[in-house]
Amino acid sequence: MLLRRVGQQPRKVAVEPHPDGPEYFYGIDILQAAIDQTPDQRPTRRLRQEARELLPAEWAEQLEKAWSPEQPHIDIPPGLFWDETPQPTTQRLTEPVRSRTSGGCLLCTWSRGGKAYCRECLKEAEEGLFSDRGFDEPWKEAVLWSLRTLAEVEFGGPPAVNQLKKPPADGNNADLLMLCRILTCRRGWTEMGAERNAYAWTDWLADAGLLTDGFRASRGVTVMAKDGHICRSLLEREIDDFFHEHGIAHEPEPDYPYDSEHNVGGYRADWKLADGRVCCTIR
Repeated sequence: MLLRRVGQQPRKVAVEPHPDGPEYFYGIDILQAAIDQTPDQRPTRRLRQEARELLPAEWAEQLEKAWSPEQPHIDIPPGLFWDETPQPTTQRLTEPVRSRTSGGCLLCTWSRGGKAYCRECLKEAEEGLFSDRGFDEPWKEAVLWSLRTLAEVEFGGPPAVNQLKKPPADGNNADLLMLCRILTCRRGWTEMGAERNAYAWTDWLADAGLLTDGFRASRGVTVMAKDGHICRSLLEREIDDFFHEHGIAHEPEPDYPYDSEHNVGGYRADWKLADGRVCCTIR
């Protein structure tokens, strides 16, 4: 009718069948949309008391805020769905504080399995919990604290980002070092209107005051290993420290023999071992 009023003569009109249920309007399944947007019904994830005591109170608070972001609230009008029978409210019980000898994750309250750490904690320890968008957010100081703690307790210097992908060795500080891994920031992008560029890993280390024995180059960082050798990256320092701690004699950056075809420019290896073999890091 409206098309004819403006001089249009439609040749064919497609008619959609009437929806089967009252919850389906204008091509949108409102019931499924509401289900898709329903907040996670699992209990709020919290630190266990033993794990909380390992962190400064303000950093524990930042960690739990990241674990439990605010969920959207959906108001569904009464009478929209078929079943309007009131459902009984289920009261969730707070899980009691667990000792280290019982099952479940040692850090958070989600898992009741037999492993030391749940899947969520292991994933966050491997990847880091926070993402830098170019703003100094409230969790920034927690990241810097975690890096300083990792450097002091575990690595004896600034950690390479790849070192944090492995869980810490078992010991008295294992839970603390897992929490420090979780509190790191290893992802980032600069949003429009950001206060600064998103930090690279060496920016975080520098802000934490961990590059005082080295300096940042255009690519990577130059640092000193435990035996005094100068290393061109944190990965090289990790390998050099391994040689030193295991009593493996090594010479840093030996020259390859001159070759008129293959080594005109004076290429060097990363290390030369006592038996004459040379080693190079693969980046």
